Amino acid sequence: MIKYEGYLKELGIYTQANFAKLTEVYNVVSGLCNDDILSIFISEYQNTEKTVVVESLFLFSDKYLIEIKQPLGNNLNWDIINYKGCFDFIDVKSSSFDYHLANNDSRLTVVSYLLNATFSNTFKASGKNCNHLLEILNERIKPNLNIKSVVTT
Repeated sequence: MIKYEGYLKELGIYTQANFAKLTEVYNVVSGLCNDDILSIFISEYQNTEKTVVVESLFLFSDKYLIEIKQPLGNNLNWDIINYKGCFDFIDVKSSSFDYHLANNDSRLTVVSYLLNATFSNTFKASGKNCNHLLEILNERIKPNLNIKSVVTT
């Protein structure tokens, strides 16, 4: 988790306590999946006081997508799915984001639907985190869209 310390600082959520908690959760969950973690994403939004609220920590390995809900809370609640080729469709919404360089007002939300839309993940980003979410979208989600057939008319 040490390699993600700068990411936490960029989001403005780095404290020793937050780093220790996220490291503990990361170690427990990544140890159970038996696959190297390649990317992480912190799903967050800014509340009306402009404070960052962390909703989920997503871990991406070569095979697995793991969502740890409320990772800074006291209870450990997480989902794991083999996500290779299983995204049925994605829904992308943005505000004040040009898909190149995020600013403080930028917002980006990606909802990925899996397994015939019976399971979904919502990734939220504000400010500079929009750039991280765009990277996750391009490197982890889009390559795993499940395109079984192409219909042409």
